[in-house]
Amino acid sequence: MELRADPGGLAEGIVIEAELDHKLGKQATVLVQRGTLRKGCVIVAGHGWGKVRLLRSAEGTLVSEAPPSTPVSVLGWRELPSAGDQVLEVESERMRDRQASDEQAIAARSAQHHALYRRELERKRALGRFRVRRAGPREKMLPAGDLGPALNVMWTAQ
Repeated sequence: MELRADPGGLAEGIVIEAELDHKLGKQATVLVQRGTLRKGCVIVAGHGWGKVRLLRSAEGTLVSEAPPSTPVSVLGWRELPSAGDQVLEVESERMRDRQASDEQAIAARSAQHHALYRRELERKRALGRFRVRRAGPREKMLPAGDLGPALNVMWTAQ
C-alpha cells in the first residue's frame, strides 16, 4: 500500500508540543500532514499565530521547507499554540485578521445563545417538580374528519 500526501498547496499539520525556550523564544513542534511548510509562511494554530522565521528538523539541522509527514520545530510565533491544535497556513496576515474577526463574531453569537439557554433553564428549575407545559393547544392525534366505527381484526392462517 503506497500512501502519499499532497506536497502542493497550503500547509496543514498538528502541534505536537509547544514551549518557551529562554534562548530561542516561542517554538512549537509541528507534524506537517498536507502541503509543504516553508520559511516565511504565515500560520495559525488555535489562538496562536506567527510567521515562520526558522524551521529545525528533528535532528536539529536547519531546513528551508518541510514536506508532509515531517516533524519540524517552528520558531516565530507571536502567540504560542497549545499541544494538539491544528496548524493551518494562511495566505497573508490580512487573512489572519479576518479569521480573528470571524472568531469574535462566533464567540458573541455563542454567548448570546448561552444566555438564552440559561434563562430557559432557570425558568424550568423555578417550576420545580412540575413539568413545563407547551404554550398553545395540543396537536390532534387523529386525522381530521369522521372515520366512523373501526374494527381491529387479526387474521392467522395455520
